[in-house]
Amino acid sequence: MRMSSKHIRQKFLNYFIKNGHKVVPSSSVIPNDDSSLLFTNAGMNQFKNIFLGFSQEKYAQVVNSQKCIRVGGKHNDLSDVGKDGTHHTFFEMLGNWSFSSYFKTKACSMAWELLTQDYGIPAKSLFVTYFGGDAKLGIPPDLECRDIWLSLGLPESHILPFDAKDNFWEMGLSGPCGPCTEIHFDRTGLKSSHLVNKDSQDVVEIWNLVFMEFNRKPNGELEKLKGHYVDTGMGLERLCAILNGKRSNYDTDLFMPIINEIQEVSKIQEYQGRFGLEDNNGLDTAYRIIADHARMIAIASADGAFPDENYRLRHVIRRALKIGSKAFKKDVTLLQHLMHPVIDTLGDVYPNLSSSLNRTQTILQYEEELFKKLEKESKKYLQALVGKPYADRLALEDLKGAAKLVEEIEKLRIKGVKSVPPTLVYQLNSDRGISVTAIKTICSGEEIGFNEDDFHVVSEKVKENSKTATVSGRLERDSKFKVFNYLNKRGLKHTDMSSQHSYSKYDSDYEFPKISAKVETILVDGESKSRIISGLFTIVLDKTNFYVESGGQIFDTGCIYCETGKARVISVSDLNGYILHHCEMVEGFLEEGISVVASIDESRRIKIMSNHTATHLLNYALEKCLNVTYQKSSFVGDEDLQFGFGVYSNFDLKTVETVEAIVNDLIDKRLDVKREVALKSEALEMADVRTLPGAEYPDQVSIIKIGENLSKELCCGTHVLNTEDLIKFVITDLRSLGSGAKLARAVTRDQGLEAEANAIYIDKNLKILKSKVSNNFETIEEMLSNLLVVQDDIAVLKNELLNTKLSLVKRRHFESEIDKCFRKVKGQPQTILNSVLKAQIEEKAVAARRNGLAFLVVSLEVPEAFRHFKRVEVRPDIVTKEMAKKDMAFAICYATSEGVFARTFIPKGISETLTAEKWIQSALRDLDARISGETAHVRNIPLQEVELRLKLIGEEDEFKAEKFKAQVELDIYLADQLQSEKKHSWYFSHISCPEEFKKYGAKPHLRKLAQKAPHIPILLTSFFDGSFVGYCRVPEGRCSENVSAYDWLRAAAASFEEPMEYEIRTGKDQKAESHIIASVAGDFAKAKSNFESGAINFAEKFFS
Repeated sequence: MRMSSKHIRQKFLNYFIKNGHKVVPSSSVIPNDDSSLLFTNAGMNQFKNIFLGFSQEKYAQVVNSQKCIRVGGKHNDLSDVGKDGTHHTFFEMLGNWSFSSYFKTKACSMAWELLTQDYGIPAKSLFVTYFGGDAKLGIPPDLECRDIWLSLGLPESHILPFDAKDNFWEMGLSGPCGPCTEIHFDRTGLKSSHLVNKDSQDVVEIWNLVFMEFNRKPNGELEKLKGHYVDTGMGLERLCAILNGKRSNYDTDLFMPIINEIQEVSKIQEYQGRFGLEDNNGLDTAYRIIADHARMIAIASADGAFPDENYRLRHVIRRALKIGSKAFKKDVTLLQHLMHPVIDTLGDVYPNLSSSLNRTQTILQYEEELFKKLEKESKKYLQALVGKPYADRLALEDLKGAAKLVEEIEKLRIKGVKSVPPTLVYQLNSDRGISVTAIKTICSGEEIGFNEDDFHVVSEKVKENSKTATVSGRLERDSKFKVFNYLNKRGLKHTDMSSQHSYSKYDSDYEFPKISAKVETILVDGESKSRIISGLFTIVLDKTNFYVESGGQIFDTGCIYCETGKARVISVSDLNGYILHHCEMVEGFLEEGISVVASIDESRRIKIMSNHTATHLLNYALEKCLNVTYQKSSFVGDEDLQFGFGVYSNFDLKTVETVEAIVNDLIDKRLDVKREVALKSEALEMADVRTLPGAEYPDQVSIIKIGENLSKELCCGTHVLNTEDLIKFVITDLRSLGSGAKLARAVTRDQGLEAEANAIYIDKNLKILKSKVSNNFETIEEMLSNLLVVQDDIAVLKNELLNTKLSLVKRRHFESEIDKCFRKVKGQPQTILNSVLKAQIEEKAVAARRNGLAFLVVSLEVPEAFRHFKRVEVRPDIVTKEMAKKDMAFAICYATSEGVFARTFIPKGISETLTAEKWIQSALRDLDARISGETAHVRNIPLQEVELRLKLIGEEDEFKAEKFKAQVELDIYLADQLQSEKKHSWYFSHISCPEEFKKYGAKPHLRKLAQKAPHIPILLTSFFDGSFVGYCRVPEGRCSENVSAYDWLRAAAASFEEPMEYEIRTGKDQKAESHIIASVAGDFAKAKSNFESGAINFAEKFFS
């Protein structure tokens, strides 16, 4: 009969509840207060301090189902995942524990009863092992355990002895340990005792019972524990497979919903359950790896793990992304889909999976985008690994170092070197980030030696050298060691620091009691002195009220004094429990053994306390605003606070403003801030207490509570007693600490008020600046004078922004507004100069026309008022563009500090013999000018001479002055004619050129003429050079039928009776304007008449 995983788990718990056990919840997979573990990897982790004697047990016997992750260290199942049906990165360990309550007999009998009676596993399918003794350890065989199994009815053939490797459990190199007994299940039914402990899939271990009765001393000796403990562990996944008759854990209801989802999303071949050589394409292995990793990722993320803080989690995510992309041809979002079936299978037992889904999805999305980017960048390194069978086993982040390692290995082979030097490995590991795992994989694949122990020796040596690389570093280390030994040998007790938190508040004033203390010793440069009269020294007191730097909070300063003298405390440090006050004598003298008064700088302490409380409020506000965040670091000083945090979404100024508003709202609410002291073991069990991942805490900890249930954090620092004492909170800066991390700076109290006042001051000056920018002036001189003032004001404001304490939000606003002002006035001097120069050109062009000249030479003059502005100069391109509109040949010249520049321009049809290039070369080439095309640069020649030479060449050439004059007069004549004849709503006309203009080569410019009537539909035609031409324009919105210029021309051309070839082309605005050109083969007059008739009929129909 099929038995669900939920039923199996609950049956286990119920059995031990029935036998007097207390159910304790699974601890987080992120260990609290244990830096030796990256993840919780066994059920006993949460009871470790009880076994070590550091904590007292609450209950004599307990049971639970513990979430475990094994991806590194001594217990690392990562490389086996997917290859067999029993290993996993994440699994649940069903376990029961006895803390000096019961021991071997009851533990074995309960395990046997549960397996054979409650779960119904046939006794003949079970084998047990026991510790067979170890001569090296000096421990005899655990015959007691063997006899217990015999008494429970097991035949001797099913009770097998093994050595310490398999049946003696140790926590580490020292600490509690003891023999264990394991229960194995035989799937074959063939009594395969020879397969026990042989890593066979036919006979698998399902339960391990550890009997802790020894303690291993640091010297390796074993001694009997005062108590005795039972620690058992059974994998839920293996048990589910056995009870449901499955050979693989992946065939159970814990994995199949995930595997089915992979197939549903990827639309690839269904899972077949093949292993080894049968899985010839590796697809089923990929199914198992992805399903396993999805569970691990979901659990770790829900318990608060972050990939950029936990490299093992990031490795598993990237491994899953890589396999998912390769095996299932699926975009990396596959992992996000799999979070839902993980919740379906485990969410009822671990509800934080559901509540943290959004957080997990956000992290995965971020990691997927990072993976894509890394994958793209890594392609170039893959080239060096083409053809290497191990390349697919390398993580993306290892490829850069891998390519270099392969290159170095080739060099070593040439030299005949048989192993990779540890120094080379260390260099690649530190410089290129290649992992030791990848190094081992490559060296194995390249069949070259690698000694991992030697690598670690080099690594430790480098670290030690870096600590003492300088003389001062070595002296500091040696000095501290010397001082500690001196204090320790004198038998001095550690400094009493209980007065650090002794302060109170009356109304709005804080009181920090001074304390009386004894001078234990005085040190100068590490040497003991009985008396000090001047200079710098260190003093150790029997007790202190000075806060020593810890938990991110800076040390206190203040003074130590007595009747004979006074010293200023500059800083405070902790030397393994001895508090060192680093001082400078102010007056008199101090002596060893006397009584002194210790007084902290109260004003500075209040600032520090305010900033520390502000970090807790900031942490709370960030969690309110961001879907995913966590604290990375913090520093609390008297001037400001710094808070580093992870962020997986957009963190813009709007978010900064919201966070700032939340904190200030909490300040306004005047919430009480309380400090409670608790045992570490109790505090870490509180679900709503925030801890710093990976941090280690003392046995007795402080919990800082703000409000009723607003914020609770383990914290050893000092805090204000009410949030109102922060007065004002302002975020002054936000910087990136790399991918997914930010560092915020903020201030409180007077500093916050100062930032607020500064913002008002800057805003006032900004408004004055804006008014100056918007001023209008009548003369150019006034305008330029104002621009000079504005530029100075902008520079002053920018400098004030750099050197003034301000809210980050306000700062960015002011920067933006000042930049707008700057951009508005930046180009104004140049624009004004361009207008002045255009006016100069226009004035001279009008005069030239009046005199019938076809060319113009202009010497441009920059007024003196413009000399005050940088990079304001003659822009020949702008001038050329302006002159090109004049239909006349021209040359410009102007003087700069680098000499005289000149440029020429000749429109088509103005001169038959001269070009712009010839003009400038003829005029200036004998002056040693640098000439390029139509531009020239002349040094040491007056502007007037350049101008004169250009004029002389222009006059020598027979410019077509008469044609130019005739064209101007024709344009005026036709424009006057159009104005007198055009109808109200549209206009059509055939333009004929009078003979008095035609003889000079002048001809009608139809498009230019049509611009004289810009608001009505207009069609103009003419005849020249043997062709009938026309121009038509229909302004937008001038016809209710929405007809175009092209429609008008096409309708008129359709009226031609003579066989005529014509072409209609649209202009830049395809609907508004069109051109026609037709070749007239027959009667031109008739063709013209027919076209005119068609054009007028169309116009009367649509435009009248």
